[in-house]
Amino acid sequence: MIKKLSILALLISFISCQSLNSIKSELDSVSDKNFILSEFVYIHTGADTDSAFSEMSAFPVKKIMYLLASEYNIQIDISDFNRFAKTKKKNEIKAEGFFRLEKFSWKSSIPSKNRITLTFEKDYMDTSKMSLVISIIAQDKIIKNIKLEFSKIEFMFRQLKFYLPQYDKNENEYNIKSYENSQSVPGLIIGTIDDNVKSTLKEEEIKRAIEDYIKTLSTEEKKSFKHDMIDFIYRVCE
Repeated sequence: MIKKLSILALLISFISCQSLNSIKSELDSVSDKNFILSEFVYIHTGADTDSAFSEMSAFPVKKIMYLLASEYNIQIDISDFNRFAKTKKKNEIKAEGFFRLEKFSWKSSIPSKNRITLTFEKDYMDTSKMSLVISIIAQDKIIKNIKLEFSKIEFMFRQLKFYLPQYDKNENEYNIKSYENSQSVPGLIIGTIDDNVKSTLKEEEIKRAIEDYIKTLSTEEKKSFKHDMIDFIYRVCE
Protein backbone atom coordinates (compact mmCIF):
# COMPACT_ATOMS: atom_id res chain seq x y z
CA MET A 1 0.00 0.00 0.00
CA ILE A 2 2.79 2.40 0.98
CA LYS A 3 4.62 1.58 -2.24
CA LYS A 4 1.50 2.37 -4.29
CA LEU A 5 1.06 5.71 -2.51
CA SER A 6 4.70 6.59 -3.13
CA ILE A 7 4.35 5.82 -6.81
CA LEU A 8 1.15 7.91 -6.96
CA ALA A 9 2.88 10.84 -5.25
CA LEU A 10 5.78 10.66 -7.68
CA LEU A 11 3.37 10.51 -10.61
CA ILE A 12 1.45 13.58 -9.40
CA SER A 13 4.73 15.43 -8.85
CA PHE A 14 5.94 14.51 -12.33
CA ILE A 15 2.69 15.64 -13.98
CA SER A 16 2.75 18.92 -12.01
CA CYS A 17 6.34 19.64 -13.05
CA GLN A 18 5.48 18.92 -16.66
CA SER A 19 2.56 21.35 -16.45
CA LEU A 20 4.73 24.10 -14.93
CA ASN A 21 7.42 23.59 -17.55
CA SER A 22 4.75 23.76 -20.25
CA ILE A 23 3.57 27.20 -19.06
CA LYS A 24 7.15 28.47 -18.97
CA SER A 25 7.84 27.06 -22.43
CA GLU A 26 4.72 28.58 -23.98
CA LEU A 27 5.40 32.01 -22.49
CA ASP A 28 9.04 31.83 -23.60
CA SER A 29 7.83 31.28 -27.16
CA VAL A 30 5.69 34.45 -27.09
CA SER A 31 7.65 37.30 -28.67
CA ASP A 32 5.62 40.03 -26.97
CA LYS A 33 6.31 39.83 -23.23
CA ASN A 34 4.01 42.73 -22.34
CA PHE A 35 0.85 41.78 -20.46
CA ILE A 36 -1.85 43.75 -18.66
CA LEU A 37 -4.09 43.01 -15.72
CA SER A 38 -7.27 43.20 -17.75
CA GLU A 39 -10.02 42.03 -15.43
CA PHE A 40 -10.87 41.48 -11.78
CA VAL A 41 -14.05 39.56 -10.98
CA TYR A 42 -15.38 39.33 -7.43
CA ILE A 43 -18.10 36.75 -6.76
CA HIS A 44 -20.08 36.83 -3.53
CA THR A 45 -23.85 36.41 -3.43
CA GLY A 46 -25.54 39.20 -1.50
CA ALA A 47 -22.63 41.63 -1.69
CA ASP A 48 -22.92 45.15 -3.11
CA THR A 49 -20.73 47.45 -5.18
CA ASP A 50 -19.18 49.13 -2.14
CA SER A 51 -18.09 45.86 -0.55
CA ALA A 52 -16.92 44.53 -3.92
CA PHE A 53 -14.73 47.60 -4.39
CA SER A 54 -13.30 47.18 -0.89
CA GLU A 55 -12.39 43.57 -1.63
CA MET A 56 -10.82 44.42 -4.99
CA SER A 57 -8.81 47.40 -3.78
CA ALA A 58 -7.54 45.56 -0.68
CA PHE A 59 -6.58 42.39 -2.55
CA PRO A 60 -2.78 41.78 -2.84
CA VAL A 61 -2.80 42.31 -6.60
CA LYS A 62 0.62 43.94 -6.75
CA LYS A 63 2.42 41.07 -5.03
CA ILE A 64 0.68 38.40 -7.12
CA MET A 65 1.51 40.21 -10.35
CA TYR A 66 5.14 40.67 -9.29
CA LEU A 67 5.50 36.96 -8.53
CA LEU A 68 4.05 36.06 -11.94
CA ALA A 69 6.15 38.64 -13.80
CA SER A 70 9.35 37.48 -12.09
CA GLU A 71 8.60 33.79 -12.56
CA TYR A 72 7.78 33.98 -16.26
CA ASN A 73 10.05 36.88 -17.25
CA ILE A 74 7.17 39.05 -18.49
CA GLN A 75 6.08 42.63 -17.87
CA ILE A 76 2.60 43.24 -16.44
CA ASP A 77 0.86 46.60 -16.68
CA ILE A 78 -1.33 47.11 -13.60
CA SER A 79 -1.62 50.90 -14.00
CA ASP A 80 -5.27 50.87 -15.08
CA PHE A 81 -6.29 48.77 -12.10
CA ASN A 82 -4.28 51.02 -9.76
CA ARG A 83 -5.99 54.09 -11.22
CA PHE A 84 -9.39 52.46 -10.62
CA ALA A 85 -8.48 51.52 -7.04
CA LYS A 86 -6.86 54.82 -6.05
CA THR A 87 -9.50 57.05 -7.64
CA LYS A 88 -12.28 54.88 -6.19
CA LYS A 89 -14.12 54.68 -9.51
CA LYS A 90 -16.81 52.32 -8.24
CA ASN A 91 -18.95 53.14 -11.27
CA GLU A 92 -16.50 51.07 -13.33
CA ILE A 93 -17.71 47.94 -11.54
CA LYS A 94 -20.41 46.00 -13.37
CA ALA A 95 -22.76 44.26 -10.93
CA GLU A 96 -24.75 41.22 -12.02
CA GLY A 97 -27.29 38.93 -10.41
CA PHE A 98 -30.83 37.64 -10.69
CA PHE A 99 -32.61 37.81 -7.34
CA ARG A 100 -29.51 39.10 -5.57
CA LEU A 101 -26.29 40.65 -6.80
CA GLU A 102 -23.53 38.06 -6.93
CA LYS A 103 -20.94 38.94 -9.58
CA PHE A 104 -18.94 42.17 -9.71
CA SER A 105 -16.55 42.82 -12.58
CA TRP A 106 -13.95 45.47 -13.31
CA LYS A 107 -12.41 45.50 -16.78
CA SER A 108 -9.51 47.52 -18.12
CA SER A 109 -10.17 49.87 -21.02
CA ILE A 110 -6.75 48.97 -22.47
CA PRO A 111 -7.02 46.30 -25.19
CA SER A 112 -4.41 43.55 -25.21
CA LYS A 113 -4.01 40.02 -26.54
CA ASN A 114 -1.67 39.29 -23.63
CA ARG A 115 -3.46 39.61 -20.33
CA ILE A 116 -3.95 38.36 -16.79
CA THR A 117 -7.39 38.02 -15.19
CA LEU A 118 -8.32 37.41 -11.56
CA THR A 119 -11.52 35.78 -10.31
CA PHE A 120 -11.89 35.95 -6.53
CA GLU A 121 -14.85 34.18 -4.93
CA LYS A 122 -16.23 33.95 -1.41
CA ASP A 123 -18.70 31.30 -0.34
CA TYR A 124 -22.20 32.67 0.34
CA MET A 125 -22.72 30.75 3.60
CA ASP A 126 -19.13 30.67 4.85
CA THR A 127 -16.97 33.63 3.80
CA SER A 128 -13.84 31.91 5.11
CA LYS A 129 -14.14 29.57 2.13
CA MET A 130 -12.43 31.46 -0.68
CA SER A 131 -11.02 30.70 -4.10
CA LEU A 132 -8.93 32.49 -6.70
CA VAL A 133 -8.46 31.71 -10.37
CA ILE A 134 -5.51 33.40 -12.08
CA SER A 135 -5.85 33.15 -15.85
CA ILE A 136 -2.76 33.73 -17.98
CA ILE A 137 -3.70 34.55 -21.57
CA ALA A 138 -1.16 35.02 -24.38
CA GLN A 139 -2.16 36.01 -27.91
CA ASP A 140 -5.82 35.49 -26.90
CA LYS A 141 -5.08 31.89 -25.90
CA ILE A 142 -5.46 30.67 -22.33
CA ILE A 143 -2.05 29.34 -21.32
CA LYS A 144 -2.98 28.42 -17.77
CA ASN A 145 -5.69 28.73 -15.14
CA ILE A 146 -4.13 28.63 -11.68
CA LYS A 147 -6.86 27.60 -9.23
CA LEU A 148 -6.39 28.17 -5.50
CA GLU A 149 -8.69 27.43 -2.55
CA PHE A 150 -7.99 28.86 0.89
CA SER A 151 -9.41 30.23 4.14
CA LYS A 152 -6.87 33.04 4.63
CA ILE A 153 -4.89 35.19 2.22
CA GLU A 154 -1.61 33.87 3.65
CA PHE A 155 -2.76 30.35 2.79
CA MET A 156 -3.45 31.52 -0.76
CA PHE A 157 0.21 32.45 -1.14
CA ARG A 158 1.27 29.08 0.24
CA GLN A 159 -0.73 27.41 -2.52
CA LEU A 160 0.56 29.78 -5.18
CA LYS A 161 4.07 28.76 -4.17
CA PHE A 162 3.35 25.27 -5.52
CA TYR A 163 2.84 26.69 -9.04
CA LEU A 164 5.88 28.97 -9.06
CA PRO A 165 9.28 27.22 -8.69
CA GLN A 166 11.07 30.55 -8.08
CA TYR A 167 8.50 31.67 -5.49
CA ASP A 168 10.79 31.77 -2.43
CA LYS A 169 13.50 33.75 -4.20
CA ASN A 170 11.06 36.27 -5.69
CA GLU A 171 8.99 36.71 -2.54
CA ASN A 172 12.15 37.29 -0.54
CA GLU A 173 13.23 40.04 -2.94
CA TYR A 174 9.74 41.58 -2.84
CA ASN A 175 9.91 41.81 0.96
CA ILE A 176 13.56 42.85 1.33
CA LYS A 177 13.28 45.66 -1.22
CA SER A 178 9.88 46.82 0.11
CA TYR A 179 8.27 46.64 -3.32
CA GLU A 180 4.82 46.74 -1.70
CA ASN A 181 5.34 50.45 -1.00
CA SER A 182 7.41 51.26 -4.08
CA GLN A 183 6.34 52.97 -7.29
CA SER A 184 9.20 51.34 -9.19
CA VAL A 185 9.01 47.55 -9.27
CA PRO A 186 10.81 45.30 -11.79
CA GLY A 187 8.40 43.60 -14.16
CA LEU A 188 5.47 45.86 -13.33
CA ILE A 189 4.05 49.07 -14.79
CA ILE A 190 2.35 50.71 -11.83
CA GLY A 191 1.43 54.15 -13.14
CA THR A 192 1.05 57.41 -11.23
CA ILE A 193 -1.80 59.69 -10.26
CA ASP A 194 -1.23 63.25 -11.56
CA ASP A 195 -1.96 66.44 -9.61
CA ASN A 196 -5.28 67.07 -11.37
CA VAL A 197 -6.54 63.64 -10.41
CA LYS A 198 -5.28 64.11 -6.83
CA SER A 199 -7.21 67.40 -6.65
CA THR A 200 -10.35 65.69 -7.93
CA LEU A 201 -9.91 62.91 -5.38
CA LYS A 202 -9.67 65.47 -2.58
CA GLU A 203 -12.86 67.17 -3.76
CA GLU A 204 -14.68 63.84 -3.87
CA GLU A 205 -13.43 62.99 -0.39
CA ILE A 206 -14.78 66.30 0.95
CA LYS A 207 -18.12 65.76 -0.80
CA ARG A 208 -18.45 62.26 0.66
CA ALA A 209 -17.70 63.59 4.15
CA ILE A 210 -20.35 66.30 3.76
CA GLU A 211 -22.87 63.79 2.40
CA ASP A 212 -22.24 61.42 5.32
CA TYR A 213 -22.71 64.28 7.77
CA ILE A 214 -25.95 65.46 6.12
CA LYS A 215 -27.42 61.98 6.51
CA THR A 216 -27.27 62.44 10.29
CA LEU A 217 -29.29 65.70 10.23
CA SER A 218 -33.00 66.32 10.56
CA THR A 219 -34.95 68.15 7.84
CA GLU A 220 -34.66 71.50 9.62
CA GLU A 221 -30.98 70.97 10.37
CA LYS A 222 -30.34 70.21 6.70
CA LYS A 223 -31.92 73.51 5.65
CA SER A 224 -29.83 75.44 8.16
CA PHE A 225 -26.66 73.59 7.17
CA LYS A 226 -27.28 74.27 3.47
CA HIS A 227 -27.51 78.03 4.04
CA ASP A 228 -24.48 78.02 6.33
CA MET A 229 -22.44 76.15 3.71
CA ILE A 230 -23.49 78.50 0.91
CA ASP A 231 -22.50 81.53 2.99
CA PHE A 232 -19.20 79.87 3.93
CA ILE A 233 -18.29 78.98 0.33
CA TYR A 234 -19.09 82.48 -0.94
CA ARG A 235 -16.99 83.98 1.84
CA VAL A 236 -13.85 81.86 1.35
CA CYS A 237 -14.02 82.01 -2.45
CA GLU A 238 -14.04 85.80 -2.66
